[in-house]
This record gives sequence, C-alpha cells and structure tokens, in this order.
Amino acid sequence: GTLVGIRWGRPGPVITLGAILSTVLVASSLIPSVSMGAINLEPTSVREIRQPVSLGMGEIQIDLRQVSPETSLNGHTLNVTNGIGRIEVIVPEDVDVEVNASVRVGHINALGLERGGNTFQLGNNNNLVHEADGPNPLVINAATNIGEVQVIRK
Repeated sequence: GTLVGIRWGRPGPVITLGAILSTVLVASSLIPSVSMGAINLEPTSVREIRQPVSLGMGEIQIDLRQVSPETSLNGHTLNVTNGIGRIEVIVPEDVDVEVNASVRVGHINALGLERGGNTFQLGNNNNLVHEADGPNPLVINAATNIGEVQVIRK
C-alpha cells in the first residue's frame, strides 16, 4: 500500500485492504476447517471412535461411558481437534487413559493435571501429557488452537 501511495498517491484504501486480507490469512491458519457448531458423541462401540473428530469452531463433547464392556476401550486411540473452542472427553472410571493435549491459547485439564496460558507465540503450544498407569491404555490426542481441552473421569 505504501509503494502504491508513493507512485500514484492515496495509499489509504490499499493499506486497509492489506490489513483486512492479513487478518483473514491469520484467522484461516488458526481454524483448520470452516465447520462450526457443536458435536456431541456418545459412542456405544469402539468402531465409532476410530475416525478422527474435527471441528473448525465450537464445542466437542465425547462421552465414552456408553461403550459396551464387551468392546474394551483399551488399546484404542481417539483423535480430536478443534480450531477454536472447547473439547471435553468423559472417560469411565475403570479405563486406563493416556492423554496428549495441546492448546496454543487456553487451558488444559486432563484427569486432574492442569496447564494453561494466554500468550500466543507462533510454534509454541501449551502441551500436557498424562501417562497411563499400565500397558495398552486408551490414548486420547486432543488439540485446539484457542480454547480448552478437558478430559474427566465419571
């Protein structure tokens, strides 16, 4: 915009357009998809959690307490991503869980461990790892750019 103003005068509109396009570019890098809303899942079998759960902006809630005891959650992986918003995963009391959570700006609460931050730096995330107690756990990988990740037992 400045170069155009030097050559032809009146750089204001070009600078404004550049600022708007820069803002859109930054926002598009934070939101992996344009989907918005809420996802509420209560799977009854492990087949229902094999596919990654992803949302651009909104709230994701996954309640794993309804999975039938005949199909154990142990040894399976749940991948959840949200561009901007909240992720909540509820796990049964008797399931051994490993949590790998990542948030750029926001808060993580995974089975009693907490991590949070409100400073945005490109390339830096707030990461939290909750190690499983035994072999062959349910692995939960959850990530959001801006928001909250919560994994709780009920």
